[in-house]
Amino acid sequence: MKTNCFLNIDSRMESQSFIFMKGVKMTKYKPSELAEMFGLHPNTIRMYEKIGFLSKAEREANGYRSFTKVQLYQLKICRCIFNQPFTNRKIRAAGNLIIKAAANKDLKACSIYAGQYIAVIHKEIENAELTVQLLKDWAEAEDIGGEESSGLYSRKEAAHVLGTTIEAVRNWERNGLIYSEKTGELKERLFDEKDIKRLRVIYMLRQAGYSMTAIHSSLSMYDAGFKDRIVTSLNKPELELLSVGDNWLEALTSLERDASQIPEYITKLRKIIN
Repeated sequence: MKTNCFLNIDSRMESQSFIFMKGVKMTKYKPSELAEMFGLHPNTIRMYEKIGFLSKAEREANGYRSFTKVQLYQLKICRCIFNQPFTNRKIRAAGNLIIKAAANKDLKACSIYAGQYIAVIHKEIENAELTVQLLKDWAEAEDIGGEESSGLYSRKEAAHVLGTTIEAVRNWERNGLIYSEKTGELKERLFDEKDIKRLRVIYMLRQAGYSMTAIHSSLSMYDAGFKDRIVTSLNKPELELLSVGDNWLEALTSLERDASQIPEYITKLRKIIN
């Protein structure tokens, strides 16, 4: 079970020195003290400030940075978003909006972005659960397609279902991972339900770090009827396909757990700033 990386931080805050801000006693921290709390290098704290992930620190008479609880909770928000190695462009973009808003002390926008971020993760988990079931079908050498539906999807609609981009779908087509002869009235490419299931598998494997070449090799084995070779064809025999899917879902669940802490930190920031 994943432990909360912030569990012991609050207990260490009381030992720091204090300053007064707007008549309120405020704890202050050196970069090295914040770094120790979060298991980071002090240069990471300075970098976060430089790129706008933290609001600007006060400067002591000697020129050294002096951070407060404002930056501490901003940093907690950062680590909620960066603590998991798994991410994708959509999740990271939504997380960056929260970080920037918190650093700018725009807590109304920060709360809105936090809700959107959690919703994005929820959607990704739904997609992951569907894909894991598909992977189980693969591992059991069953037909991933099942009965085809009359529903057809454009590239844009398929990308929306998967939570990816139109260009990603086009790229998978160019690399021979998915092919459809179905077209619409304007000759646009269309995908049926069976294609969408295949696209989900491709998406999951890409998120898990497999190369286009490895995925193409695996899908080629499946298409040729060699269902017992779809896992070994990924060129990573030390990994089982089911394990990859389960680990992906586990990483997303951990990401969701971290994200659930963000509203609490926004509330604490609001009390300090106001």
